[in-house]
Amino acid sequence: MQQVATYEAVVAAIHKLNEDEQKITADNILRITGGAKGTVLQHLRAYREQGAAPAIPTEIPEDFQGAVMRLIGQAQAEARRELEDRMLQALASEMDALDALVAAESRIEALSSELATAQAQADADRQAAKEAAAGTAKQIEGLEKNIEGLRIERKQLIEAGEAARTEAAKAQLQVERADAAAQKAETQLADLRDKLPAAEKAAAVAEQHARDLEAALAKSEARTQDLEGRLDEMRRINSELEKSLAAAQAPKKTEPKARPAAKKKEKSQ
Repeated sequence: MQQVATYEAVVAAIHKLNEDEQKITADNILRITGGAKGTVLQHLRAYREQGAAPAIPTEIPEDFQGAVMRLIGQAQAEARRELEDRMLQALASEMDALDALVAAESRIEALSSELATAQAQADADRQAAKEAAAGTAKQIEGLEKNIEGLRIERKQLIEAGEAARTEAAKAQLQVERADAAAQKAETQLADLRDKLPAAEKAAAVAEQHARDLEAALAKSEARTQDLEGRLDEMRRINSELEKSLAAAQAPKKTEPKARPAAKKKEKSQ
């Protein structure tokens, strides 16, 4: 804690400087009393305003004192005004310096307060930034997990789309086979010709669904289920067509009365 220079301490220091024949200045007093220079200047100004004259050391020899007093008496008339002017100028300079020092100390205190406030705000900002960074890191971690989940889902949707396209290709092949078989048995399976457009329409719908799955993977599962339902229907239709074709291509049975008629003809011959 900085020492405070009292008025009594400043006066004692002035006496000490007079005894040591040193110049009375704020810096010389400050070396003795310590404390703040502004306080020392205030006490020095008050001391000079009270008109205190420098004390003559009591330990100086009498012959030296007499010589000094004679010299002072001879020069007193000529130097009084000059001395007073210099003292007034020095006092004005010291007062200006005191005012500047007081203002500087006030500014220092204000800056210290501002610095403390700024440091407190900086600490608060650092804490807030730290918390914000932690929150951002947590959000980034969550987003990374979501992205990974979306990648897995996308892969699954792509695989589902590929499977749907494969099923559609198989369905198209089955339709083509059914169409070829229907053409061969057109004369015998006239009733099946009405069913073939429905099967072709189902195949076209299945192919359209496969293209839609490639464009919109997010809806592939629902469309795949719909496609599987249509494929089941086409399989059922194809199975019916194959059964009908097999029935149409099977050899017809001969009538049981054909042979007796032939034998009777032979006898007549």
